Amino acid sequence: WTRISTHADSGPWILESLRRASSAPLHLDLSWDLRGGDEPVSECVAQLLQKSMQAERLSICGPALESRLRYVPTQPFPHLRRLALGTPCADPLESTTLDTLLQQGAPKLRTLSTSGCVLPWSSAHWPALSSLTLSSIPHSHRPSPAELRTLLANLESLEDLALDHVLPIYPPATLTQNAPSKQSDAILPHLKSLSVSEDTHENLCAFVCSLARTPSK
Repeated sequence: WTRISTHADSGPWILESLRRASSAPLHLDLSWDLRGGDEPVSECVAQLLQKSMQAERLSICGPALESRLRYVPTQPFPHLRRLALGTPCADPLESTTLDTLLQQGAPKLRTLSTSGCVLPWSSAHWPALSSLTLSSIPHSHRPSPAELRTLLANLESLEDLALDHVLPIYPPATLTQNAPSKQSDAILPHLKSLSVSEDTHENLCAFVCSLARTPSK
């Protein structure tokens, strides 16, 4: 009763599952919600979103992501370990929305995967996060090099990092080599895996060079 999907389960089954699950931690999958933002949600989807603070795993993806998140109560997520959010790249989720979603606290959050979402680069604080996947952020919404560095420096437990077309535009190498360094490198002491996909070789190299790892023991 605690694993509920809008793709696999009917409306009556979803409502009955929520009733039987009561206050138990939930695995909620709303990744097949393909309605537009101006379309009203069904009763079962609305109730799922209102119960999302009970989620241990939560996936919400679709063209109406921002409007669906308005149904999520502004409360802590005491059980949340995995969060996946996705929206078409042409209509990115603004950073204030994600900041508001998690500002009440998600102390157990270990895995975050987003597509088409802008993170609160400078204020994000997820101390338990060990896996981060970011993809498909339009160029106009990507972080600056300093903002991305700040985000990574604040993720002290990060072990797995995957970035797919989210990197900022870095200054030309000749300028960065001659200019005095004003920012310390990001420190990722527990990083075990790194995957980066980007259109330009220069951008990819600049990002990798901006990282610093402690030597493996």
